[in-house]
Amino acid sequence: MMRSPARPTVTAPTAASPLAAAIVSVARGELGVRETSRNQGAGIEKYWTATNYPDGYANREPWCAAFVCWCVRAALQLTGHYTRLPQSASVSGLLNWARAASRDRVLEWHDTAGGRVTPIAGDLVIFMPNFSHVGIVEKFTADAGGVHTIEGNTNDAGQREGVAVMRKIRPLTLCGSFVRFT
Repeated sequence: MMRSPARPTVTAPTAASPLAAAIVSVARGELGVRETSRNQGAGIEKYWTATNYPDGYANREPWCAAFVCWCVRAALQLTGHYTRLPQSASVSGLLNWARAASRDRVLEWHDTAGGRVTPIAGDLVIFMPNFSHVGIVEKFTADAGGVHTIEGNTNDAGQREGVAVMRKIRPLTLCGSFVRFT
């Protein structure tokens, strides 16, 4: 009797890559950067230099995606890795970049293998379609609230139009997509 080939077991990675670890380290170094007026303040202008919209700072645009792009660029410089840089100043543009750059960098909430995606440190978390916001996964603990993130342009209430780079804990059900750099 001929047996069908065994299906590969999908297991969640338990450790971040050196690049992913660098992304988290860079983001941690930015904790506490705060606005002094709407979408402006010391430390925030530099985030826009990593985007294709450097006028975003002068125009007082929301800066969560600019923060993420800057952290990725800084981590790539630290590690010497090369990848196609995200440069979108918008969350939807960031997701479109990830999908175009490499299908396996975007891990949807409902994974094509039929299981749920388990986020790991260094993943980018895109909250669309729930709301237009993006952050960096610091860790995931299913038993302690969910996805621990570092986000730019958020506040104590966790809103997407906030005042600082802060740590947040988000329920996994709020996450739309994860971008993982391999």
